[in-house]
Order: sequence, then C-alpha cells, then structure tokens
Amino acid sequence: MELADIKTEKLAEWENIFNSWGWPKDFIYPSPYDWDDLKNYDQNKDIRTKYSESFKYIEWIESIIGEKEFLRWAHLHDFNIKNWQFEIWWFIRGVNSLINKVFPNFYIDVYRPLKWGKFVD
Repeated sequence: MELADIKTEKLAEWENIFNSWGWPKDFIYPSPYDWDDLKNYDQNKDIRTKYSESFKYIEWIESIIGEKEFLRWAHLHDFNIKNWQFEIWWFIRGVNSLINKVFPNFYIDVYRPLKWGKFVD
C-alpha cells in the first residue's frame, strides 16, 4: 500500500484507534509483538508504553490530514453528527480561541447549546 493511496478517512480512523490505545488491524506496519502487554501510559518516559509506541504514528497521520479532518471523522463516527453540525462546532471552536485571547474567561460552550437539533438547558 502506497501512502498516496491512503484516503483521509482511513488515516483518521487509524488515528482514532491509536487514541483509544488500539492498533489498527489494517495499519501499514504490524503491531509490536508485546502490544497487548504494554501499559497505556507511564510518567516515566524510559518505559515503553502504548503511548510511546503509537505517538509517532499519531503525529505522522495528523501531519498529513490535520487536526480538523481527524476531529471531523471522530465527530461524525463517535458522536454520530452530520457534517454541517461539525462545521458549526469547528467555527464556534475557532471563535472561542480568538475571543479567549482578548477575554480569557469568556467561553462559548460548543457542546451544550445544541443537542443537534434541539436547544437544551
């Protein structure tokens, strides 16, 4: 499999699996032989963990597809929302970032106002 042949959606799916401490079955590299025995994370950076083994692949994938495409995939598949809903969320998230530079304590809750179709209290 050539890197150019890998679709954005597949890369985002792989990143999501890595972020859940898994190893994608169809990943281009095989999992480490002791993957299932590794701890997820450890404060001691000298200890091999799932985090230390998968972090380079997470960074590699995100350098190709970017944060927005990964988050799009996660929202569409994990939260079961529509693409237009994700775009609204992404926009509000960006507005929050800009506003927080001027007003550090101001925040628009991007999850609470809309329960995708209905306003909630």
